[in-house]
Formats: sequence, structure tokens, C-alpha cells
Amino acid sequence: MPDRIDDYRRFISSKAVTAEERGLSEIPPLKKHLFPFQRHCVEFGLRVGSWGLYLDTGLGKTACELEWARHAAEASNGKALILTPLAVARQIEREGIRWGYDIRVIRDQSEAGPGVNVCNYDRLDKLDPDAFGAVALDEASILKSFTGKTTYGAIRTTKRMPSSRP
Repeated sequence: MPDRIDDYRRFISSKAVTAEERGLSEIPPLKKHLFPFQRHCVEFGLRVGSWGLYLDTGLGKTACELEWARHAAEASNGKALILTPLAVARQIEREGIRWGYDIRVIRDQSEAGPGVNVCNYDRLDKLDPDAFGAVALDEASILKSFTGKTTYGAIRTTKRMPSSRP
């Protein structure tokens, strides 16, 4: 009987989907405003490269997203993109400024600069995905109710680069 259980465990283990870590091997120092659990989340995201961050309301997803984006940008080409619903873009920018991030809300590629760039999902067609070294999909659950074009565009944009979803 133990052989059958071990065989079954091996079978179940073989079905598990795992993502290959493709992030940073050494985690740089993180900003001090993060709580320990937030630091752990950001460190994990930086290490694995592509990840989902599904913290409950009020637990600091934006703080984690901004810190992840800062380091992902620094480790790549210097530019990170946060795609977000229009109503949230300025809020992310305000929080980023409060915590000392190099951040801006952009409407098209000409406004993108070094650091963290925040843009509305609906303006994705105005951006060059290859110009950003990392992207975060804020409020990603909203993608299930967006048009197929927006969802397809977001997936296409993030396919080859480090990404996160706070």
C-alpha cells in the first residue's frame, strides 16, 4: 500500500504548475515605510519576476507595487509601467510622491520617463511596451470585465517582461 500512496503523491506532484524564477538573485534594500509582511511580498516579487499580489483591502498593495516597480525598473532599463483604471492613476501618483518615488501619470509614450510611469489601461495602444523594463497591472481583476482588446493588450504587453499584480 505505501508504494501506491507514494506513486500517487509523485503523480500529483508532477501535475503542479510552477513558475521558473526569473527575477533578481540579490534583493536591494527596500524603503523603510514598508511593514515586514509588505517587505516579504516585495522581496518575493523581485525574486520570481512575474507574480500576483492579492492582499486584502487596506494592506498596502500600492506601497508594495511602487517599491517593486522602482526596483524592477532599476534592474532593467530604468522605466516601469503601472497600468491602472483611470480613477486610480492620480491616487497612485500621490502615494508615490508622498513616499519619494520618481513617478508620473502619462497619457502616451512621449510623456514616459525614468522611474515609475502610471497609465490608464485604455491608453495602452498609445504606449510602446518594449520601452518599459517592467509592468504592473493594478486592479487586474477588472480585466475580466474589460473588452477583449484591453485584456489581450495587457497580456501581450506583459508577456516578456517582469510583471506584478497588486
